[in-house]
Amino acid sequence: MTFSRRSFWPESAFFPNDIEHWFGKDYLPAHVRDSQVSFPAVNLEVSPESYDYYVFAPGLDKAQTDITLDKNLLTVTGESPVLIPDAEGVTVYRRERRTGKFSKSLKLAKDCSLNNISASYSLGVLHIKVQRLAHTSPEKITIT
Repeated sequence: MTFSRRSFWPESAFFPNDIEHWFGKDYLPAHVRDSQVSFPAVNLEVSPESYDYYVFAPGLDKAQTDITLDKNLLTVTGESPVLIPDAEGVTVYRRERRTGKFSKSLKLAKDCSLNNISASYSLGVLHIKVQRLAHTSPEKITIT
């Protein structure tokens, strides 16, 4: 499996944050604004039986979330809603929780059972369980 993180700016760069502070987040193009942090965060646990992906997305609406499988690429798409709307006359100086549409693609390992994938959502965590194929030992062939 492969995790890829793409960023237009190095993590230590201050420039995009300053632009956002001075002009508002809409000043930056979407591909720059949205590429700074990989969202949503994903943990992966591997056991002999399965790969367990934990996608951290609080407030996620299951009805508006899709999980698709194309060959060995598992993609989660959805939207993280604004839980606390901006009030009139209030200036927000810091907002760390990401909101908006997202798409996260995970390349599955070769030993994944693509027909045995399940998903559940609880307490802000989307759990995707991908069963592994049973490993067989090499068969010894007798020479006659």
